Amino acid sequence: MSRRLVVVVMAGLVLVAGGLATWRLAQPQTPLQQALSMTPVDVDRVSWTDWDAVRHELGAELGTDSSAADVRAFLDGAFSADLSPMSALVSSAPVLQQQFGFSPASLQWELFAQSSEGGRIAGP
Repeated sequence: MSRRLVVVVMAGLVLVAGGLATWRLAQPQTPLQQALSMTPVDVDRVSWTDWDAVRHELGAELGTDSSAADVRAFLDGAFSADLSPMSALVSSAPVLQQQFGFSPASLQWELFAQSSEGGRIAGP
């Protein structure tokens, strides 16, 4: 094989690798990847709840105008179906819904991150 052919093949491989890397970086992040990008680097534990998927799985039609009782019933169903056992919002969700108009009834997802310094909840 000539030296020129080796150089052309190597240059082609570099271009393909660069193109693949660029393509991968241009792909949109999943909601979980977005959530994890918000956590500090020193977290020891994270728990994730995809509230969109939980509502879909249960056939729940809730939103920002849902009552605290509707939210409580939804959360009870989600817990019974083992879809929300790690949520940090369950106990405060009815109050959040009533006072602020958001809760698992309207959130897309929830991520709870814990470190030796304490915990942090994130959501869109």
